[in-house]
Amino acid sequence: MLKKILKIAYGVIVFGLLLITFSAYIELEFPKTQYDFGILGNIIVRSILKDFGIGLVMSGLVNIVIDKGGFSEDYAKKVAEVMTKDEFINHLSQDRMEEMLHKLQTRVIFNGKIQDNNNYYYLVQKEMINLLRRYYYDECFVRVECYIEGNTIRKVMNKRMVIMNPQIGDKNTMHVSIPFHTDMREIEGRKDKELFKINFFRIDSDDYTNAARARLKHKRIKEKNTEGYNVRFYGVYDINCETRRIVEMETQTIVPLTDNIFSNRLSQPCRSYDIAFHLHSAEYKIDGVSFCFMESHKNKVVDYQCEQSIEIRFTDWMLPGNGVVFIINPKTDDDNGLFRQA
Repeated sequence: MLKKILKIAYGVIVFGLLLITFSAYIELEFPKTQYDFGILGNIIVRSILKDFGIGLVMSGLVNIVIDKGGFSEDYAKKVAEVMTKDEFINHLSQDRMEEMLHKLQTRVIFNGKIQDNNNYYYLVQKEMINLLRRYYYDECFVRVECYIEGNTIRKVMNKRMVIMNPQIGDKNTMHVSIPFHTDMREIEGRKDKELFKINFFRIDSDDYTNAARARLKHKRIKEKNTEGYNVRFYGVYDINCETRRIVEMETQTIVPLTDNIFSNRLSQPCRSYDIAFHLHSAEYKIDGVSFCFMESHKNKVVDYQCEQSIEIRFTDWMLPGNGVVFIINPKTDDDNGLFRQA
């Protein structure tokens, strides 16, 4: 291959010299003062041919120098190395990489057949790309202790989240917002601020409880279709995540006895999700419903009848919006407290 390129280089030099010679012959035999080939003819005959010939000679000489100097083999090896290691991708624009990705998907996933852009795959791909660029939970561990107290339900929720930054590097610190947001129903005889409390808030074992409480606000809301939820608690605690952060918190809520549904949903992708709900009342039972895109990855569900508890554990990826719902109802003689899947 290299010898063939060298022969071509010699041929290019010869052809370039011929063009230069022809251009010089024209200049000598047909001087500008005596012969006029027209504007286009003068440009081609007296300028372009000579410049093109010089370019060919220079190009051929460069190839000969590369070959004779032993650079051609190194150059070929470098090109092969760049291609085999896909280093050329680092020099591509974002648009060019997306174009290549589309071509690869068409060939690998759809067997080379052109797909409609409205295909469900492209919707999933778009949403997945957005998720992959954000942080995720390596683990989310939730424990809820529920107490029936007169005409109210008091729930104490412990949560432990292991937050991971998928973009490793010194300059890839990711901003993470930990929200405190819930809508509550007012309870006669209780102040609004008593309905939701932060008992503790820790980041990597350091206590930030007072700072989190200072960010928690509440207000009355008057929007329609709130189903009686007229007290809104809101607040955000911002942290930076370089690689991994562990957030632990305990919150307490008090709701009317008629507000008997408790839901917990993920806001980020999660690789391991474990939640347990313990009801401290012999007069009530728990039913549970899980909703998950990857329902088949659920490891096991434990239903402790004697302890009035349900534990649900997922050991593989879950998507934002996946989670569980627990429902508290009075016991009857026929109740078995069975767990149901959505």
